[in-house]
Amino acid sequence: SLQLPPSDEQGLINLISGEQDFLPGMSAQEREQFMHSTSYESFLSQHVGLSPGGVQITEPWIKALFGVCVASVSIYEALYSGAPGAAALLPPTLEASDADPENAEPQDTEAEDAYRYPIYPDGNASVARLLVRHLIPAVTAGNTEENIVTSSFDYTQLDREGAPVRLRLNSTAVNVRNRDDGLVDASYVVAGKAQTVRAKHCILAGYGGMVPHLCPELPPAQKESLAYGVKVPFICTNVLLRSGAAVRKAGVSGYQCPGSFYSLVATAPPVSQGNFQPPTKVDDPLVVWMIHAAAPSASGDQSSRDLYRLGRHQLLSMSFEDIEAATLSQLEGMFGATGFNAETDVEAITANRWAHGYAYEYMELHDPAWPEGEAPHELGRAPIGRISIANSDSEAHAYVQSAIDAAIRAVDEVLT
Repeated sequence: SLQLPPSDEQGLINLISGEQDFLPGMSAQEREQFMHSTSYESFLSQHVGLSPGGVQITEPWIKALFGVCVASVSIYEALYSGAPGAAALLPPTLEASDADPENAEPQDTEAEDAYRYPIYPDGNASVARLLVRHLIPAVTAGNTEENIVTSSFDYTQLDREGAPVRLRLNSTAVNVRNRDDGLVDASYVVAGKAQTVRAKHCILAGYGGMVPHLCPELPPAQKESLAYGVKVPFICTNVLLRSGAAVRKAGVSGYQCPGSFYSLVATAPPVSQGNFQPPTKVDDPLVVWMIHAAAPSASGDQSSRDLYRLGRHQLLSMSFEDIEAATLSQLEGMFGATGFNAETDVEAITANRWAHGYAYEYMELHDPAWPEGEAPHELGRAPIGRISIANSDSEAHAYVQSAIDAAIRAVDEVLT
């Protein structure tokens, strides 16, 4: 039971079922404008009649995807993230093939879906390992994605004299500049010493907000565009349990936790890749993943970018002991009834203090609708001399495919 007042329960039922029109008298055009310009929190409280507690029920996925509370996202953005209300607000525009099972496209089986969209136990790290193996085949054996997870890397192969591709780790870039002779100097620090490499071209594929500091010759307007987006701060915590019995007994793989420190809690998916097989017994170890959105609730007219900055300060002021206490307290509250005991069950906690997390994606309530080609990320990524700019920030989209799109564009700039 959610233990909500009857008015909230009925409001949520009406919102999910679509049996009540919460915007009577609005034309389709007015309704669409309203959905793009009104906060989801305002709609839920003023039109659906939910209390603050009822509104909070809808928040976990919104916080995990946008890093802010419901007051900072539009109705459309909330619905896009899976929040309830589509049936009550959106017109029935389903095509026949969507509504009629006989005309529907055949769905992938679970096995086919896993093949098309593989999940790796180390996340996108395996994507990076696959790319490195393609560029420097001598780094590891094998040539399939299934064996990349358990393959050992020979790091001595990454940076070899005379190799066509050299990858230098633990080297922090500090300055990049165009030379008068048509070349580029890239300076970096490794083992406490400054080094410079000279090349025909350079691609800066990092946090957009840092690019102006790395490349001081950029025009002031371009620096301002690059600094516009503010990374979304999070804490992503992994808890390794010696025994996952208490969590497995609960029988649920994912939890939405409104009002809690961690908005989403989930068990690691049972990934099978080549020789890597997941534990399956009740008492086997288990990894629990938890995400905390650090940005506070909006007060007044604060934009999401303002809130992300405040959240970063809050995040960096927390000690590991603070995070550990919040983690154990929430796990005990969730799984204490099924036998969870932090002292005996927890083997290790890894708290990833993700001060600069997701790339900034424009928010309907806080950002103008720029003409095509004139948004800050588009103006900011313009090449200067022989220096090109990549990273998902340059696409204003926080996903690996966006980073790949940016890389393709930057390489095309080099080749043309």
